[in-house]
Amino acid sequence: MSKVRVHELAKGLNLQSKELINIISSLGVEVKSHMSILEGKDLEIVIGHFRKIEAEKIRKMKRILLKVKTNLMKRKIL
Repeated sequence: MSKVRVHELAKGLNLQSKELINIISSLGVEVKSHMSILEGKDLEIVIGHFRKIEAEKIRKMKRILLKVKTNLMKRKIL
């Protein structure tokens, strides 16, 4: 399994280390600093959290695009 330091993951997610530490702590994973290492189950929990957020963003964008497409089709018919 891979190991990732908190500060490296924060950089990849375009977040401040402190912000990521707060998110990780709220998920019930214990980290002490930006140099803490995430691995195994803890890393899966954190990555799963961000994957869920991305999936929600994608669903929301699809709904918006569908509404726009529907509105455009209505305007062409009228």
